[in-house]
Amino acid sequence: MEIVTGLVLAATAGLNAFLPLVVLVMAERLGRRVGLVAPFDLLASGGGILALLLLLPVEIFADKIPRVDVFNDRLGLVYRPLAGAVAMAAVTRGTPLSVAAAALIGGAVALAVHLLKVFYRRPLAGYQAGAVQPLASFWEDGFAAAAAVFAFVVPVGGVATLALAASLMGWVGIALRRHTPRPAAPQP
Repeated sequence: MEIVTGLVLAATAGLNAFLPLVVLVMAERLGRRVGLVAPFDLLASGGGILALLLLLPVEIFADKIPRVDVFNDRLGLVYRPLAGAVAMAAVTRGTPLSVAAAALIGGAVALAVHLLKVFYRRPLAGYQAGAVQPLASFWEDGFAAAAAVFAFVVPVGGVATLALAASLMGWVGIALRRHTPRPAAPQP
């Protein structure tokens, strides 16, 4: 089950990098169900918690401001896969996966979810003058929070939550791309 938990946390990092790490730390500190070992135990230290609690609102609010969210998504190409790698590697210590393999898988999963997010969010920028994007961001944060919590309570519930979110994101992205007029090609 640790691998499923790690995959769910890595996928949620593709939506919001710091939310699954905060949930991971809460699970470690409150329930001791995780058993973080070095170097990942630094996340649950006082300084690690403080850093995550300072970074979480920055990403939450940056993702809700039009144009700032585009810059945040560009930076997210780096920090979201890193967060996914850390989350996956931190919880899969008792599995056959090596730390390096878990980190690579977690980073790839987070990057894939991040790219799916960008795929469906870009057309929203032109829809209703971008007014829908903050709502979409709230929706993503809700799915990410629910999936991250499920990852520790009922990991299969986290997978189901993410499958629903991915299906909705893909459907919205495809529907908006089909119905968004394309600019006319310049005449020679």
